Order: sequence, then structure tokens, then C-alpha cells
Amino acid sequence: MIVNIIGGGPAGNYLAYLLAEKGVNVKIFEEHETIGMPVQCTGVVTKDLFDLIPKDKKFVTNEINKVEVFLDEEKAAEFEVENYVIDRTRFDGYIANMAKKAGARFFLGHSYLSGDEKEICVKKGGKIKTFRGDILVGADGPLSRVARENSMVKSRIFYHVIQAVVKKKNNEHSYRAYFGKFAPRFFAWKVPKDKNTFLIGIGELCDSKKKFEEFMEFQKIKPAEIQSGMIPVYNPNYQVRKDNIFLLGDAAAQIKASTGGGIIPGLRFALRLKDAILYGKCYNNKDKSLMMNLRFRKVLNRMSKRDYELLLKIMKRKKIRKIIKEYDRDNAAKTYFKSAIADPRVLWFPIKFWWCLLSDKF
Repeated sequence: MIVNIIGGGPAGNYLAYLLAEKGVNVKIFEEHETIGMPVQCTGVVTKDLFDLIPKDKKFVTNEINKVEVFLDEEKAAEFEVENYVIDRTRFDGYIANMAKKAGARFFLGHSYLSGDEKEICVKKGGKIKTFRGDILVGADGPLSRVARENSMVKSRIFYHVIQAVVKKKNNEHSYRAYFGKFAPRFFAWKVPKDKNTFLIGIGELCDSKKKFEEFMEFQKIKPAEIQSGMIPVYNPNYQVRKDNIFLLGDAAAQIKASTGGGIIPGLRFALRLKDAILYGKCYNNKDKSLMMNLRFRKVLNRMSKRDYELLLKIMKRKKIRKIIKEYDRDNAAKTYFKSAIADPRVLWFPIKFWWCLLSDKF
């Protein structure tokens, strides 16, 4: 069996490792010459990552123990968390090395042009090459060409993300999340990558550049290095399999809609896809935790400042704080149901915004 994977990000590399370990002939085609470049990710993850990938100082740059929540310009709450910041270039390279050691072959600087599970056409420099195969996996990001060329995901909703890298000493174990006027349909952030560097940015459905400039002005920062990207909004109904063609990670919008995080969901779906390829198990885009995150985001997008204040008041309760720290955002379904048992007022938000939960409109 030959599996051609388009895209050398975390999800694609992890799938390559899982399959190569089982003796599958795996080829990974990455359009860039360096794995993990360019960087388009803040790199904040929960402890759940280390259930999948061994924790290693090679890519973990910081440990976060507190998140400070701001409504507009004022601090409204803070919570204990167990989060980590990873260097995406090193992290992506780490998983790529796992795949290489297992026997996967990498073709860097090779851009996918067209093709299906039987044969793909790629471009390296000015040369066109073809490769035969049995299975094709599109792990090629939010604008997946594999999806477009094979008429799979036809329309998507995206968050547009802009962030700056700032070289400055900071409170390295606490990050900030801003809700309200700076990013009314998502949020803004200030994340310490390490004690001498922080990442600051916003995500929005539209006007992200304008919102970013307003946020930088508020922070009194003139960014020297800018990173930008797109985050697809999760949809459980996306077609992620067509015969022996599969989509994975950002290409399948396997993203937490609440925060835009896709690393852990992508790795989890890679495990599912491995089972589908090797053992014929079902592979679709349905996931309880991602669905719950999507519902959270739909509600958050419509909440007023008063709604946020009530939510934070509930979240400040000792029982809820403990649940948030234990289960975090990568276990959204458990977090929600346990919180609702601890304080039934949590149920008020989906009841108030029931109409948006039933609508496809985001």
C-alpha cells in the first residue's frame, strides 16, 4: 500500500508516523523547503498534547499556569490553567523526525498540483513529477488544494488571524485573552512564548487588519514582525472522505471553534484516519468535543458585555474553577456537563441563544 500525504504539518506528519510504524509505504509532500515554516500559530496547547506526543524541551518553550480574562480594556477575571507554549517549527520538525525514523519519506519543496488516490502530480522548482499511490490524504491546510481538486469541501467560513512577535521581557507564566470591542466575533491575546518574547494578536471574521491596528494602538506596541493566517470554522458535515481520498487537520476544518486551536484535534483525527486506512473503520468529521466548542463559539459571538460578566461570575466559583483546570478546552463536552451539574446557571446561555444553536449561520 502506498499512501501519499500532502502537507507536512503536525497532523500529516503524525499520520505518516502512525502508518509507517505499521510498515506502510508513506510519502509526505510539503510545498515549503523547511518543515514548520512559515509560522502561523500561537502555539498554546493543553496538557492533553502529551497523551499523544512525548513532552520534550526541544519544542516546549514555556509553561502557563494562569489566564487573565479582559472585557474590552478591563481585567475581569483570572483562572488557573495547565497550558504550554510550543515552538511550532521545532514541534513540526519533531513529529517529522518521528515519521522519518519509522520509515516515511519526505519530499520538501514539492507542491501538489492535481491528482487522486491513484496518481498525483506535483511541482518541484520548474519540473513536474508524478507519483503513483493507493490512498491520498490532504493535510494541506485551510485552503486545501486536495479538497478543491477533488470537489470535496466547496465553501468554508474562516477566521482571519494576525499576530505580532514582540521581543520584550514579560510575565512568562500568564497569558491574556481579550473579549469585546477588540474582536467581537472571536478574541485577542497576549501570549508569552518565553520570558523574553511574547505573541500578541487577534482573530476576526472580517476587518481583522483594522481590529489588529486598534489593538496594537491600545497596547502601545509597534510590531516589527507580523504573522498571519486563516482558521477554518469546524463543520461536522464536511465531506472528509471520497473513496480513498481523505482530508485531515486544517484541510478538514478539524479545529476548536472556541479558540481556533487545531493541533490536538488534528492529531486525534490522525489516529482515527490510521484506523480507517488500516482496518476499514469509519472516518467522518463528527466529534463531540469539537461540536461542543462550535456551540460555545456561536453563543459567545452573540453575547453582550453583561452576558460575559454573568458567565465569568459563574466561572469564578471554586467548583467551576476546579473543573476548568482539570478538563480544559480539549475536553469541552465534559467541561460543560460537569459545570452545568455544579451550577445550573450554565444552562441559561444555550437557552437564551437557542435560536443561534439551531441555525447554520455563524
